[in-house]
Amino acid sequence: MFLITALGGVARHVIDQFTQRQIDHTRKDAPPEESRPVSAPALLPDACQPRLLRRLSAQWEGQIFNLSVEDHLVIVANNHREERLRMRFGDAIDEMDGVLGIRVHRSHWVAQHAIDRIERSKGRVFVALTNGARVPVSRTYLPALERYLRD
Repeated sequence: MFLITALGGVARHVIDQFTQRQIDHTRKDAPPEESRPVSAPALLPDACQPRLLRRLSAQWEGQIFNLSVEDHLVIVANNHREERLRMRFGDAIDEMDGVLGIRVHRSHWVAQHAIDRIERSKGRVFVALTNGARVPVSRTYLPALERYLRD
C-alpha cells in the first residue's frame, strides 16, 4: 500500500513539473513575476476560476481580494471572510491564475479589483482595499506597483 501511494505521489509530481514547464515555456517573454499581472477578467466561469479556490472551504463565497503569509500559513481574504491554508506563498500566488493582481510585499499579494487607493503615512506606503484592509507595500515592490497602476 505504501509503495502504491509513493508511486502515485511521484507520478503527480512529474505531471505537475511537466505542466509548469509548459506554462513557463509559453511565458518566456513575460516580465518578472512581481511586476507581471496575471491576465484574464476577474469574473470567470467556474472552469476558469483560479485554482486556489479549489482549496478553500465550501462556505467560501466571492472573489479573492488578497493573500498574506503568516508563519507557514497563507491567509486568503475577501470582504466576507478569511481562510488559512498550509502551503507555500509562491504556490498560492501561482494558483491565482486568471486574476489580475500584484505582489506588493514579500508577504502580501493583492487583486487588482480589490484595490481602492494607495495611502502614504509616516513614510510608509499601504494599499487600501475595498474590504477595509490596509496592506503594506515594501520599498522593493513599490516601483513595480506604481508601474502596474499607471498601465
